[in-house]
Amino acid sequence: HCGDWAEVIPAEIAAIRDRYGRADLAILQTSQWDTSDRRLPGDDARRAPGDPVLDEHLESEFTELSDVLVDQGLVVVWLTTPDLDIGRSATPPPATRPPEGDPARVDRLNEIIESVAAGRPRVVVVDLAAYVNSLPEDQDHRLRPDGVHFETDTAEEVAQWLGPRIIAAVDA
Repeated sequence: HCGDWAEVIPAEIAAIRDRYGRADLAILQTSQWDTSDRRLPGDDARRAPGDPVLDEHLESEFTELSDVLVDQGLVVVWLTTPDLDIGRSATPPPATRPPEGDPARVDRLNEIIESVAAGRPRVVVVDLAAYVNSLPEDQDHRLRPDGVHFETDTAEEVAQWLGPRIIAAVDA
């Protein structure tokens, strides 16, 4: 049901412009959905980031998404994905890290994001991963108790770091 996003997005941007008078940028972030094993249409193999077939698919999808947004006159800001500690808040926590949280998968996802932005006008990257990954463990646990999502009450704190970096990236 997500297959029509390339047609839906321009209409959504038009609706935003009608409502607010303008739309200048799109901020994109992905996470464990793109580090999970998946089967691509017409392919029986389950693939993960690092598999050249899935890597090419992700890069193609991210590039197409970026192009659709740029064609709408937006600056595209991709956020890198911080390390994932999926299940951190579970009781009991998982005995082993789920594959979606494998640091190599997250690193590969971030490399694909960087590749999509490299040399593309109006497509920039803000390194959210470097910020979150540099935090002391207790601070990361406070911001993302489940190891993935920022809490509503701490999102403003993250936004205070993120906002100026997005503005600087867009203005560069």
